[in-house]
Amino acid sequence: MHPVAPCAHLVCRECWDGADYSGCPVCHRRTADDDPFLRPAPPHRRVETAAGPVQPLALGTDAAADAVTALGRLLARRTPLPPRDRDDVVALLAHTPAGLGWLPVEIPVRETKALVLGTLLRDRRTRDAVRAVLPARLTTATDVLRLLAVWSGGGADLLDTPRHRSLPRGLRRELLAALDGLAPSSLVEDVLRHPERWKRAAETLHPNEQHARHPRAALAFAVLRATQVSTVSEPLAATLVRTAAENPLAVRADGALFKADTWTGRVEQAFAARESGAVIALLAQRPGTLLRRLDQVLRLEGDGTLPDALAGVLEHGLAGAGPGPLLAALGRRWCSATTTCPSNCCPTRSPGSWRCRRWPGASRTSTRGPSAGATT
Repeated sequence: MHPVAPCAHLVCRECWDGADYSGCPVCHRRTADDDPFLRPAPPHRRVETAAGPVQPLALGTDAAADAVTALGRLLARRTPLPPRDRDDVVALLAHTPAGLGWLPVEIPVRETKALVLGTLLRDRRTRDAVRAVLPARLTTATDVLRLLAVWSGGGADLLDTPRHRSLPRGLRRELLAALDGLAPSSLVEDVLRHPERWKRAAETLHPNEQHARHPRAALAFAVLRATQVSTVSEPLAATLVRTAAENPLAVRADGALFKADTWTGRVEQAFAARESGAVIALLAQRPGTLLRRLDQVLRLEGDGTLPDALAGVLEHGLAGAGPGPLLAALGRRWCSATTTCPSNCCPTRSPGSWRCRRWPGASRTSTRGPSAGATT
């Protein structure tokens, strides 16, 4: 069936020959002289143009090498990957070599590191190679928790709560060894940061079964679970008591329980006692926290001067702080010329003058914060 020109009535071309008739067999209207049947035109396809810069494509000949190159760019990023890029990482890891010689020495983002290690650990082809590098790659207890989340099919960002997948006995011992090798104070503090997740992880790790081999890991879980010494076996109780006595800066005995003596708790106790030297010594261990609580540290000094100990810590520790805390601290250095400190951190010494305790160089007559030569 084809339409006839120009009336467009549908006529069977096999039943009616346009050469024998000069009009449409339906309406008898005169048809075209050359060919009464309208021919369908080829479909018009819209030419798609690239939305961004056009890059030439090359035919890949080595899938493993191409996957390693693409992964190198993704793993070098210093910000968490968006969901689409995380999916790309998982897809590319399936094409990498069985050996881990291609794996970067350092992966800046811990979530990305856990995603890579956990995905490779789930693959039987690369499991043995990954287990060999776990002690060097897992540097915090939260790294182990993120690895367990990826192993169980969850996300390394710890936003979802997947059901923990069982671990092979050898891998369980290796993860407990990684936890036991951490500093006891950091281990206890990290475990208490995600208590519910660690309680579920303990059901998979079984730390009490290997308490003699990994005593610090067993002690951290005893603090987490509020385990009483009288409710456990004598060998386990002896291990917990001995390990707690060996690490007084991490755990303290409180009757039949073990309670954490964390770094944060020691900082708060030093602030409550107004011991500026102890506060500065503790905050020097974590420059980012020092910058976030810098004004509180400066309020401890009654005369409003910058302590020499704090100046030395800031001089050597600013390089280890992140850009966020550093910019937040620098944003408070500008004080306008008013009768009181605009940040409300300093009392008025006289009706017409003040000197900012945060930045000793700032006063009522100076709106530029500390002088160029001041140590900040």
